[in-house]
Amino acid sequence: MNVVDLHIIKSFPVSCLVRGEDGEPKTCLYGGCTRARISSQSIKRSSRIQLKSVDPVHFSGERLKSLSERLQKELESLGVPEAIKISQAVANFFGKTEEKSGDKTKNLLYLSPGDIKAIAEKISNKKEELITFNKDKTIDVKKGLLRDVLVTDRADITFFGRFIAQDPTASIESASSFSHPLSVHKIRNETDFFAAISDEKEEGETGAAYINENYYNSATYYSAIGINTSLLEENSHLGNIPIPLRREILSKFIESCIMANPGAKQSTMFSRGLPYFVFANVRENSQSYTLADAFEKPIRSSDGYNEEAVRVLMGEWEIKKRMFKRQLGDIKLEASFSKNGNFTLDTFCEEIIKNVW
Repeated sequence: MNVVDLHIIKSFPVSCLVRGEDGEPKTCLYGGCTRARISSQSIKRSSRIQLKSVDPVHFSGERLKSLSERLQKELESLGVPEAIKISQAVANFFGKTEEKSGDKTKNLLYLSPGDIKAIAEKISNKKEELITFNKDKTIDVKKGLLRDVLVTDRADITFFGRFIAQDPTASIESASSFSHPLSVHKIRNETDFFAAISDEKEEGETGAAYINENYYNSATYYSAIGINTSLLEENSHLGNIPIPLRREILSKFIESCIMANPGAKQSTMFSRGLPYFVFANVRENSQSYTLADAFEKPIRSSDGYNEEAVRVLMGEWEIKKRMFKRQLGDIKLEASFSKNGNFTLDTFCEEIIKNVW
């Protein structure tokens, strides 16, 4: 297995990036103390949104419940009889449709327009093999509607993966792994009590029209992202795409990972920021590994955390290289993106890609 690993140090000021059910920023216990935590799902969502905005042609996957409606349109365009019933049966097969709507699936399905079009074409060409009309007017759908389907508009799905329990042949193994970013130091969530004054307040009227409280923290985070480039070379992923385009797609994905920001509370806390430091390594014949244990002992500082976090991270990398020389495989690239380097983000991504394909 060949991999690209990204290790990111990034600070967020006053923020509530991901909330738990109690409304407070999410935390975890690590190294015997409370750390700020960001859900990996929020980072992946930010990456997905960015990718679709910069390249909707190749990153057009959608997490949707409306498969029935969309498939119906494709089947009707191909002149397939009983398109409504067939599309409802297929949606129910993949995601179990809700009883009230009959069309919307209970589960989110991660599909691209190319996937849905390919399903329609398969049904049009091989309806007898894939669809069975029963005497009781029910319809049975067989597995394989997405087997061996190769489309070029679902690059995002190849990175993030797709699991469909009802039909494993439609599943796609994720080519990336995202850690939950956690603070490199101990934190304590804080409370922001606020009051709102009405603009319709009458003369002599006192007090606030509305009072409430928000929760927040401020932290410097470490996160890790691993990319399985060997898996990307398979036809089920990007193997059917020319290498120049494959390089471009991987570069955009890496950039989106580095630029990802959770979207919560941005209008009231505006914490969207840029990384302080990114370390990348490209390795062959190995697996992706996190370096989170560099921060198992929380950093203590009254003079900032960024610089110390970088020092601790890179020190841990050198220790791991010495301890696991063979297991880390053949290191093709070690590169850092920081204020002290010569890379722009574009040239940093180019350097990584140059050492992959």
